[in-house]
Amino acid sequence: MSTETPARPERRKPTKQRRRRRLTLWQILGTVAVTLAVLAVAVAVVVDVTRPAPPADPIAEVIVPNFGDRPELTRTAQSDARLIRSAFSDTARDTTVVVLGDSTGDEPDEWVYRIGAWASVRYARPVTLMPWNDGARAYGTPVQLGTGPGRPLTIWNASAPGRDAGYTRVTLPAMLPPEATTIDALFVSHGHNQSRGLANVRGALASLNGAIAARDSGIPIAVIAQNPNKFPDQTDQAGKVDAARSFADQFDRPTIDVFDAFVRTGDSDALMADSEYPNTAGSELWAATVEQWIEQP
Repeated sequence: MSTETPARPERRKPTKQRRRRRLTLWQILGTVAVTLAVLAVAVAVVVDVTRPAPPADPIAEVIVPNFGDRPELTRTAQSDARLIRSAFSDTARDTTVVVLGDSTGDEPDEWVYRIGAWASVRYARPVTLMPWNDGARAYGTPVQLGTGPGRPLTIWNASAPGRDAGYTRVTLPAMLPPEATTIDALFVSHGHNQSRGLANVRGALASLNGAIAARDSGIPIAVIAQNPNKFPDQTDQAGKVDAARSFADQFDRPTIDVFDAFVRTGDSDALMADSEYPNTAGSELWAATVEQWIEQP
């Protein structure tokens, strides 16, 4: 019996044909891998497209009119500010100013009356204030705030005690001057009586903005960021003021920041008659803030 170890069969190098087969196999596997990757991406895209959309912005739901093509959105806040200031300083023509607000501006010692008396002296022109009678839902007897050689300025003061922007929007036809009157400037001063929440405040102001535009989309509007509440209720009012500023930014309206003027004194509580409304010193500061804004070039 032979014990000789049998020789191993010689290992041949792959032929070109076999190498081609192997290359072809790797190509097939590569193609399959790429195809699977493409399919995975496609599935991900389909899932993303068919995924339910996020909830709509509550502000967009509140704003019923579509302002996308409205002329007022193309004006800049700076342009509105210039027009409003001109309504006070241009003594060569009759001018009309409207204030839509609450009880922070309805009394003779509060900011609306004060800026009227100031404007008469500052610009040497007669100023008449039309006071809103909320019980009658009409304007009462005119109040003469000053005289002068210039052309007259009339302020229609629709500051309604305890009312919010929603009430003002509904009552707006009675609050605005007669249709034949050109409104040269309009102040919106709401916040204290609004329901809490960014959406509620912004939505109410946006709805009021639309109602004003329905009368005349060219009316220049300034938004008053109202005074802070007295401690410990400051957070609630601060949120409403932020919402008013947000509305002004959204609709490109100038803002007169009374809230900031109070805070910068370092003791805003000293300017308050109660938890919400300014005392005499607070009303003086409010009026001075508006007057300084009017005086800006």
